[in-house]
Amino acid sequence: MTDWFGESLVVDYRTCAGTKFYNRDRELSIIIDNVTTGSRYFIVYGPRNAGKSELLRYVAHILERRCYLIILVDTRRYLAHKELSIYPYNEQTHSIMDAISELVGLPEGIYRIFRASLDFIKKHRLNGVLWVVDEPYYLAHPRAFLESLIKDTIYAYHDKPVSTIVAVSEGYFIKSRDLFSLINYGAEPLLIDWLDYDSFKMFVEEYLSIKNVSLEISVRELYDKYTGGVPGAFIAIVEQGLSRWFRHIERYLLRVVEEISYTLGIDTNRVLDYIASLPKTLDYSREEYMITEKLLDYNIVYYNPFDEKPLVNPQLPVYKVVALRQRRLFNK
Repeated sequence: MTDWFGESLVVDYRTCAGTKFYNRDRELSIIIDNVTTGSRYFIVYGPRNAGKSELLRYVAHILERRCYLIILVDTRRYLAHKELSIYPYNEQTHSIMDAISELVGLPEGIYRIFRASLDFIKKHRLNGVLWVVDEPYYLAHPRAFLESLIKDTIYAYHDKPVSTIVAVSEGYFIKSRDLFSLINYGAEPLLIDWLDYDSFKMFVEEYLSIKNVSLEISVRELYDKYTGGVPGAFIAIVEQGLSRWFRHIERYLLRVVEEISYTLGIDTNRVLDYIASLPKTLDYSREEYMITEKLLDYNIVYYNPFDEKPLVNPQLPVYKVVALRQRRLFNK
């Protein structure tokens, strides 16, 4: 069976790492079921490198074969090169990409973008359109852009499903409350957490097989002590080597600690003590609050704003090890 571009509907999808796509069945089901039954606006959020962008590429892969037009905007790439991605990509979709590429990031350009995409899917008899905006907080006016996007997605009348997925990782939306503002407009939040152990184990074994390399530590130790089930962290360990990767984490954490200490006027040892004491609940002193705000900026800690759980990060164990080690060195 083939789609309107003559391509096979059954394709063996591979991630950017070269592996199969593991887990996320619940999240995939929520997104695909909702997008294909009407116009929806999702806020996909979670820790950095947990697999949000990979999930959205897989969603694009699935919906492309269900005769959807998918427009994916990686804002960092767009700002650097004025480039965006379209699925499927061919001579027909290239024309619409040229027409809309200069309008991305401009609230006043949203209506023209939607009209162009709607006209395109009607002309080619597609089933709908999906916009994916990855890391919108790099735009000059992200809130104005996203509010314009959500109004056109949900509140404007369309005879074809028009959906938008916005992916956010760092503390921008949590700290600025933009996340809650969009949800008040009708956006649906969807947490993308770290992989469970079984899925992580299958991913690790396949990736090591593809790269034809081996590691001296077990998958369980990788999961519990270093990566916390974050695929991106594991790939970095393989590419850099465990020792080099650990030194990189150490340098990064020390730079963050020194900046927090200098900016807030708090003793370096106090910042290290706080990191070593994590996870903590969100009920803390003003000093801890100020440190937390900075740690959120640097993705050292993370919390789910819709849950009452303590401050966490899937790689928190390795940050605690570094903090304890440096505290001992400073105290000698």
